[in-house]
Amino acid sequence: MAVASALLIGFKIPFNFNSPYKAASIIEFWRRWHMTLSRFLRDYVYIPLGGNRNGIVRRYYNIYITMLLGGIWHGAGINFVIWGALHGLFIVVNHIWRDYFIDRIPIIARSKLFLPLPYILTMACVLLGWLFFRAETTSGALTLAEHMFWAPSVSFAGGLQSDPKQLGLILCAGFIATAFPNSLQIYGWCLSGEIHQRWPVGVAAGVLFAIAFVSISADSPFLYFQF
Repeated sequence: MAVASALLIGFKIPFNFNSPYKAASIIEFWRRWHMTLSRFLRDYVYIPLGGNRNGIVRRYYNIYITMLLGGIWHGAGINFVIWGALHGLFIVVNHIWRDYFIDRIPIIARSKLFLPLPYILTMACVLLGWLFFRAETTSGALTLAEHMFWAPSVSFAGGLQSDPKQLGLILCAGFIATAFPNSLQIYGWCLSGEIHQRWPVGVAAGVLFAIAFVSISADSPFLYFQF
């Protein structure tokens, strides 16, 4: 919305998201999520710290500190520090996996049969981080984590079962996020003239616009106001 609004008045601003929930690793997630912040942290924190110029251990340290500061950038609360620390840890582990282990696993483990596994692991890491990002207290985030990953409560499961509309919306949103083209792809098709050959995209966009128009009166607070 920001990119389109800027174009209407003659400004071209950089894209900031590129379907991050399609990422198959936490490294790829940060190349797709909040891309302007990622570039800022790379250019003004990671590279000044030494980047990858001082050995592999120092490289991991620089990555971790960069993500920790990225968490503090969002807010001074302890939950944002934990969120940044978690993502720093996830990215370091991801780099260690790529540097030392990925070429040693059996070929069968890299086949299409196991293709969904990286997406599932990435989503689990991202969701764990979001618990601390959005929870008001650390204890609240830990309680949510316990129910999500280790001891799902009867009331939580029952809530989804008793409200099939909510479960349907979750499944529908997940399908759209992973299977449909994103705004960057559609923008590229518009520039290249291919959009005329992709009429289903226009139909889907019209349906989504109609839904948004009907729901325009619904309460939707600006999430980043608190930051």
